[in-house]
Amino acid sequence: MSMSTFTKTGALLLLLSFVLTPSFAQAARKAKGFPVSVTASDVQEAYEDGELKVLIVPGHEPGYGGAVFMGVYEREIVSDVADELAKELRRDKNIDEVIVARSDTSWHRDIKRYFDRNMRKIKNFVEDNKEEMQEKIEDGDVKPLGEGSQVDHAAAPTDVALRLYGLNKWANENDIDVILNLHVNDSPDHGPTTPGANSGYAIYVPDPQFGNGKASRPIAEAIGERLNDFSATSTLRIENQGVAEDQTLIAIGANNTLEVPTVLIEYGYITESKMLAPQLRTTLAKEYAHQTHLGLVDFLADRDASGDSTTLLPYEWEEMPIVNTTTVDTFALQVALRTIGLYPPSESSLVPCPISGTMNECTMVALKAYQKKQGIPQTGLLDARTRSALNSQFGD
Repeated sequence: MSMSTFTKTGALLLLLSFVLTPSFAQAARKAKGFPVSVTASDVQEAYEDGELKVLIVPGHEPGYGGAVFMGVYEREIVSDVADELAKELRRDKNIDEVIVARSDTSWHRDIKRYFDRNMRKIKNFVEDNKEEMQEKIEDGDVKPLGEGSQVDHAAAPTDVALRLYGLNKWANENDIDVILNLHVNDSPDHGPTTPGANSGYAIYVPDPQFGNGKASRPIAEAIGERLNDFSATSTLRIENQGVAEDQTLIAIGANNTLEVPTVLIEYGYITESKMLAPQLRTTLAKEYAHQTHLGLVDFLADRDASGDSTTLLPYEWEEMPIVNTTTVDTFALQVALRTIGLYPPSESSLVPCPISGTMNECTMVALKAYQKKQGIPQTGLLDARTRSALNSQFGD
């Protein structure tokens, strides 16, 4: 090689080093977080192709665990919601399969068999993922969510935690596309018969640093938009954002143990009056299931889902509820007034005036506003003339 050729070649290489080195340096840097395991588009394409598989997980174990207040059990409420949600999803022709992880009395047979045969593998799976998580934290690839940046949760007993992790492993291995975890919230500030201070719904999603994190959030936001129509967001700090990111909840993939998009829905607090009313049990289960389905389809089809926005309407009112009693009639009334912007009353919100099914001051004030618009006496009661107007507007 001549000196002239060497000089030209060296100059070219030197120039390229200035141009390319920054790009090489960027590529060489470690990506923050875990590799993305799934995207929102992946899930939407599965739905479009009619191949979507959904796993519904009612919170806690068959016959064990969960919030309890005045004889009302979270695990039973969410089992009812799960059954109603499964019915709705199975009517959707774009959803190929719906699996409910447990009933009131037992795990789904395939999941139970998996637990029985693979507990050692599940333990190894947990240990490996915890080790990788710690390594990424030490290397600066994952930032731990510090104190005050996420809600504190009660730790699950060891055997329960292993089954939760095992459920994640099973979902990864069985081509599940979306997981919906259903819960009712609780807080330690309530007494044996006195409710706590908090109310409202919240939806938890995995930390976006996890492989399934970024695909999970839009699902939560879409479901939250639907729940907003009938419930306030939680009054607890962090939960009051509606959607809360979390690193520690096993059900949504703690230690990056889930490759599947997932949300954990807390429909409300178990001390809320509507949760305690047995006469509203079926109504609530159907309504929560319906709003969850609509929100999921809003996300999957990237549009507002068609169909009725509530299971409560149309409705026929036949009698006048007694003041301070809780009935399905009043629940339907509050929903109907909500759809036309009269509930909660002006200058109020769904926090002090929740849709509860109770004929109280909030409902009576809203009903007077409706009566005024209809040109009938403003009694604040569901009297005969008011029932007739409502049935004409909201009945069959």
